[in-house]
Amino acid sequence: MPANEHQALKIDLSEILSHYFEQYESTVTNGYTNINSDNHPYFFQPIYSGHVDLINFDALVTKQQKYAWWSESLLKQCVIHFFDDSIAILELQIDIAINHDLDAEHLSSGELDSDLTQLIKLLYETSIYPKLGFIADALNKKKLVNVIQPKDFRIFDDINFHAEKPSTDAVLWTGRVIFQPPNSTPPQQTMLKRWIKAEDEIEIERHYIGSGNSLVVEYKDLESWSRVQRICQAYNAILYLLNTKLKQKYSQLAKYDEKCNTRKRKLNALLGQSIRSLEHIEFCRLEFKDAHIGTQAYRGILLTEIIDAWQLNQFEELTVKRANLIKSRIDAMLEEQQAAINRTVEYLLSGIGCLAIIDLMISLVSTSKSLEEDHVPGLFDLFRTMPQDGSSWLSVLLVIAIFIYLYRIRT
Repeated sequence: MPANEHQALKIDLSEILSHYFEQYESTVTNGYTNINSDNHPYFFQPIYSGHVDLINFDALVTKQQKYAWWSESLLKQCVIHFFDDSIAILELQIDIAINHDLDAEHLSSGELDSDLTQLIKLLYETSIYPKLGFIADALNKKKLVNVIQPKDFRIFDDINFHAEKPSTDAVLWTGRVIFQPPNSTPPQQTMLKRWIKAEDEIEIERHYIGSGNSLVVEYKDLESWSRVQRICQAYNAILYLLNTKLKQKYSQLAKYDEKCNTRKRKLNALLGQSIRSLEHIEFCRLEFKDAHIGTQAYRGILLTEIIDAWQLNQFEELTVKRANLIKSRIDAMLEEQQAAINRTVEYLLSGIGCLAIIDLMISLVSTSKSLEEDHVPGLFDLFRTMPQDGSSWLSVLLVIAIFIYLYRIRT
């Protein structure tokens, strides 16, 4: 969309979202203004970023006393970034103090990973999800230009905004990144290598990127890391949701395939959805390539490394293949239905033609018997000598011969 429309959209959405999330003001501008900025398309720029209120959440977790490390940690900030395509990325920054052997064991055993994942889900359930229903109602009422209302979601309809509790898979996945302290001791470095399950012989010079856990050794600007990872997470989420939707369509298609009476209208609707999914995948892929090209300096290298580590190229290829598989199967089913319709039409037309032949034979016999003798040999003389039943049987034999011929050329 044009820049003025995009700006107007951001203003309209900000008026709604700012009631629930206090706006987060980023110091980074978009565009080639300096080496610290990137030129990303609107699709991969947050439409709105807001602070999540953590007071009640912090009190709840402290009261539960479920996580021993929580009381010694510093909760720095929590920001939610709303992107196009109904995708939101939650960014939580915590300073965690690891002071005892027990804490180190908790880190390397994977318990901290599980704790963080559960905390994110709890945070979503208590501090974010209750507000989404009000936001959805406001969007449905306001009817903003260039915004699909939540009630009209077709592809990304995995969230029921008015359910009492969110679904268990509402939080798609959690990416955990630890920034190693600049003055860390060798035991701390060893402990962090164990946390990411890296081989002892692997030397981590700058960072180690994994799908779940990543370790940053050479400290870089946190904002740069966050910016790059947000783009990759948003794209990964889109591909994940599209894959989930395509799997559902394939299961639906398998049920249709078992039924001989599946209406062509249903298949056409499913084909249309698959084509839209393919177009959407291609659009997102091009936008992601555009974002990759527009990412400068160290962030461009980091973006390439995350793409390789998360195998995003293979993921998008898998998504395209799955959509093409569904489309080709629907095409085949529609062709089968059309072939059956064509056969039915041919048989009906053949039947009508055969009736016309019988009628013609009867008419020729009747007409020939009513004509006067003209002593000129001809076709009517032949039919005059033929009995009524004989002409009927002749026409029936002719019809049978025609049907046998049609059947043989069909098979």
